[in-house]
Amino acid sequence: MNMAISPKQVVLRNVRIAFPELWEATAFKGDPNSKPRFSCTFLIEPGSENDKAVQAAIARVTSEKFKDNAVAVRNKIKGNSGTCFYISGDNCTKPDGTIYTGFEGKVALRANRPAAQGAPKVVTGRNIPVKQGEPSAPYSGCYVNAIIEPFAYTTPKSGVSCGLVLVQFAKDGESFGGGSTVADDALEVVESELSEDDVPF
Repeated sequence: MNMAISPKQVVLRNVRIAFPELWEATAFKGDPNSKPRFSCTFLIEPGSENDKAVQAAIARVTSEKFKDNAVAVRNKIKGNSGTCFYISGDNCTKPDGTIYTGFEGKVALRANRPAAQGAPKVVTGRNIPVKQGEPSAPYSGCYVNAIIEPFAYTTPKSGVSCGLVLVQFAKDGESFGGGSTVADDALEVVESELSEDDVPF
């Protein structure tokens, strides 16, 4: 059964996920004012339908929030991870300056959900709720479908952020945490098991 999607929400299809904190809310390390939240990063192919949908959503929420100043705000926050949830993956680097594995040439989308709102819905390819470590639970490097909800804000400064609604495991991928590459035929088998009835949106 498909679930209704709010006009404010965006559907991402077949994107890789990184740094998934989907089952346990965590706070930013070193920031005593940070509140626990669930979060993850999605890696988007530039120019793809996913990319176009996210760009359109950013334009929409900034236009609604900032009116005639929307373009100026978008230009100001572009590429700034502190005020924009959608930045070049090439700018996502480790302390030694190297780009995180899988981020090069992609656009990184950071989505989160405050702990007070409860955990995002996380399901298998068959829409069965799944816990961390269970079969078909999303892991860093696999492919997922997702529902996100971008929004604009003015406090403490102008910017755009992104809510996390749902993550659905789609198919295996090479883990960003290491390990061997999954064979291509294995990916095809997993992906082929997903029918239109299995995708909840």
